[in-house]
Amino acid sequence: MNIRRCAYGHFYDGDEHGDACPFCAQVKGAQAEKNPEASADDGAQAEGRRETERVAAAEAEPESSPAAKVEPEPSPAAEPTPAADPEPEPTVELEPEPEPASFSPSPAAAPAPAPEPNGAPLDPDLVVGWLVCVSGPARGRSYELHAGRNFIGRAAIMDVALPEDAAVARERQASVIFDPRTARFSVTANETHELTYVNDELVYDHCDLTANDVLLVGSTRLMLVPLCGSGFAWAEWPA
Repeated sequence: MNIRRCAYGHFYDGDEHGDACPFCAQVKGAQAEKNPEASADDGAQAEGRRETERVAAAEAEPESSPAAKVEPEPSPAAEPTPAADPEPEPTVELEPEPEPASFSPSPAAAPAPAPEPNGAPLDPDLVVGWLVCVSGPARGRSYELHAGRNFIGRAAIMDVALPEDAAVARERQASVIFDPRTARFSVTANETHELTYVNDELVYDHCDLTANDVLLVGSTRLMLVPLCGSGFAWAEWPA
């Protein structure tokens, strides 16, 4: 088969029809019957255009239909792991702080007698001197002193109790000491807020005392009147 195309776009078998296009001849004959005056070329051109469109449409068939786009399936969402309950914090039990111990005189037995300069023990009940109040709420009152420490304060348990003077520390503002080995008096200022003076001089720690020295505690002045000393010793006076 020898496919040919005419000037108006018709395809035909050249072996059978040669150079004459059978379609153009048919169009010309039909137009001559209907409208002899119409140009045969116009019908042939219209038929040629229709034939060309049919052939082009046949050749333009798609080779293969596009593959459908496959969307990936969404992966299942991971289930959230339940949060673990927080461990309870350990409870710390606080032990109550011990209350500070208040000073109280020990009910222990009386101290052993202190020896006098000659070596003989001194009975703690024996008087070694006095503190006499010369100024203050207790003016005119005397307080016995004994061998060892004699504590001064407002409390009734003090050796020298001054409850009338509110400016004096409650316990152990100062202590007057008699040493039977040396037969000497001294005073020690204890650790309280209140201050102690001897002859209007501040006692920082320790101070020796002699006859007629004056202690100032609070608003009370106390004069030292010694018994034991260079002129007297209990050992010289046997019971």
